[in-house]
Amino acid sequence: MRFDEIKNFSIDELGLDEGNYRFRIANDQRQCIEKIYSANNLNFKNMMTSIAEDDLGEPLLVYVDDNGNHIVSDGNRRVAALKVLHNPNLANNSLIAHAEKLIEKHSFNFDKVQAQVSHNKSLILKTVYERHAAGKGKSRMDWPALARARFGYDNQTATDTDWKVIALIYEIERTDSSFEDFFDSTDYKHDVFSRIIPAAIKGGIIPKEVFSQKKVKKVNTSKKKKLEVTLTTCKKILNDIKQGVIGLSRDKGIYASADGVSKYLERFQTQSDEIASSPEDTDVDTIHEGVKTGTGSQSFFNGGEEHASNSPSGTTTPQGGGNESLHPMPVSTTKLSRNRKILIDKPAITRVQRKYKKSYAIYAELCELSSDKTPVACVAILRIFLETTLKKTCAIMSDCDWKYNSALSKKAQHIAQLLKESDYLTEGNFILVNSYTNTKSSGLFSVDSIQSHIHGIENTYPEKTLVNKYWDDLDPFIAACWKYIDEHDQD
Repeated sequence: MRFDEIKNFSIDELGLDEGNYRFRIANDQRQCIEKIYSANNLNFKNMMTSIAEDDLGEPLLVYVDDNGNHIVSDGNRRVAALKVLHNPNLANNSLIAHAEKLIEKHSFNFDKVQAQVSHNKSLILKTVYERHAAGKGKSRMDWPALARARFGYDNQTATDTDWKVIALIYEIERTDSSFEDFFDSTDYKHDVFSRIIPAAIKGGIIPKEVFSQKKVKKVNTSKKKKLEVTLTTCKKILNDIKQGVIGLSRDKGIYASADGVSKYLERFQTQSDEIASSPEDTDVDTIHEGVKTGTGSQSFFNGGEEHASNSPSGTTTPQGGGNESLHPMPVSTTKLSRNRKILIDKPAITRVQRKYKKSYAIYAELCELSSDKTPVACVAILRIFLETTLKKTCAIMSDCDWKYNSALSKKAQHIAQLLKESDYLTEGNFILVNSYTNTKSSGLFSVDSIQSHIHGIENTYPEKTLVNKYWDDLDPFIAACWKYIDEHDQD
């Protein structure tokens, strides 16, 4: 028998694992309970009922650390439920009522909670691995895919493919805390992300040099520019997963089969040998030196297929029909700085279907412009594109009245509110748009200030950094508008 010692504990002697792989790091015991409950509210309530009416089931697995603390290594959900039954105030209001009803009907012995005990951390981890993360088997009690992958990485049992996926996730969490909640949410689909990343590595979209396994398997932070390229690409993929651009539904977006992943990755340009082998200290704008308007420029958008033009300017024009969507052609996977020379960079998420001819054509022009050479033109066309986008969005919203306020900023605020209520716009982006409606707000984008560059005197010629900021800040809002249009327009 692997664990010879089985002990009885009082519920207060047992501590939930604040680094549990199901729900990641928690700050304290209360947050542990909150995370476990929020992962599946109904399941947790049903488990509480089962414990109240029957018992706790098989013994828990408890690790005794060097300080003598008894940490639950397996059975955290059951212990969390028992702790709430023992002290309902540990839970939020929606769970307290359920706990109190069970307490009225049933009696509990909170002093005799059975657990297998060990001081051997390696043995504990081996057992947890076999029960939850080792693969298919009769005794396996399945963990979510991300929890299994994290466990495998931390304990150096992950496959060559899996550890690279998790290493990227850890680096994203380390450098951008805004993604932590997303990875914990149901919007994140690890099965999809773990299919895309290996294909992206194989196709050269993510360079192999960003990984290191000399001593510990991890990302290679010494390859700063290539790692920046990789993280930007990963964040774009994660956003597409969240928006349903690619997933495991056959009714929405691209299905993440092998062929589907290959099709999806076509929108990312594989880095050329020249960029991939460029020195780590190469200036970002140098890579984009040829991306300008005028003769010899490279088209910066893609309408589902390339539409080369023989016009002297070298620009491209939307042609043909169909429902292909327009988005920037990725000249480089590097996320450009605010000091870049082009307006719309590769990470842009806005998509416009070709069937909306006017908006499609405006966006096509916008994708061609240089914020360095033609900042006023960028401002003017961006203002037009914004207004046509909002007007189209409002036209198909049952609760939207385009004439209720003459100020574009107020219209933007009104539409942003409706998009947020419909889960098309995040709270953060809504707050951003809402604050931007204040034209006096220093350092923040104001929808109305776009027009001031056209009609004003002092701000007639804006700096490229300001113009680039306008687009960077507007992109998520405009993208949400067009996603709403795509899903609700019946024409």
